[in-house]
Amino acid sequence: MVLLNEISLRTGAIAGFLAKIKQYANQLDNEVRQLKSNTNAIQCSKTSEETKTNLANELNNIGNLFYLQRKMVIHTGLTFASTCVGVDKGAEIL
Repeated sequence: MVLLNEISLRTGAIAGFLAKIKQYANQLDNEVRQLKSNTNAIQCSKTSEETKTNLANELNNIGNLFYLQRKMVIHTGLTFASTCVGVDKGAEIL
C-alpha cells in the first residue's frame, strides 16, 4: 500500500510538472508570434518614433523569451528529478 501511494504521488508530481512545461511552451509560442509581428511592424514603420517603439517591444519580447525559457528548463529539471526518485526501489521490485 505504501508503494502504491509513493507511485501515485510521484506520478502526480510528474503530471504537474509536465503541465507547467506545456504552459510555458505555450507562452513561448505566443511571445515568438509577437516577436514576428513586431519585426514586421519595424519593417513597415515610417517614422523613427514608430521604429523606436517597435524596437522597444522587440527587446521586451526577447527578455520575456529568456525568462520563459528559464522557467521551462527549471520545470524540466524538476520533472526529471521526480522520475528518478525511488528508481532503486522499483528495480528491487522487478
